[in-house]
Amino acid sequence: QRRNALLLAGTCSALASVAGVCLALSFTLAPSQIYAWVGVVFAAVMYAYGQRAAGGMLRFGRRLAGDNGESSVRLAGQAIRGVALGVVVTALVQAVLGGIGLAIVGVPYAVVLTAVMFFFAVAQIGAAPVLVLAVIWLYWTGDTGWGTFLLVWTVVVASLDNVLRPILVLTSNSEKELP
Repeated sequence: QRRNALLLAGTCSALASVAGVCLALSFTLAPSQIYAWVGVVFAAVMYAYGQRAAGGMLRFGRRLAGDNGESSVRLAGQAIRGVALGVVVTALVQAVLGGIGLAIVGVPYAVVLTAVMFFFAVAQIGAAPVLVLAVIWLYWTGDTGWGTFLLVWTVVVASLDNVLRPILVLTSNSEKELP
């Protein structure tokens, strides 16, 4: 009887400490979850009411500086659209090319890693961390030939960020003029 009581007390104590750690971890992760949900709600509101907000900004610009104010607001919107286009298209190209490289060398879960590369590239981290870890894995497993190939491929894919994005941003905004 006493032994069961001691075992139960020890188990309850261990469960209490595990619950405390889980509670502390949830408080640590809660702000990032809140930020993510606020971002989702903000994106949904902007998607639903974006045209109305854009019209309000155009009226504000016209009221503030006349025709120059309205054209400045339009130019700012086109610049934002161009940068967003450059970021997303560059991320897509990097992820696809990185995924092709992973598939060629035979890295397992290449599709999942391609999705991770896309999210990293959109978040401005780039595809290089995933590709570098794959290169390390290939060298670790003894596939030095494929590791070297993927290393060269990683340099090419990572360099696209510095070449392709500026080209996309400039071409999407090349015909616009400042007021």
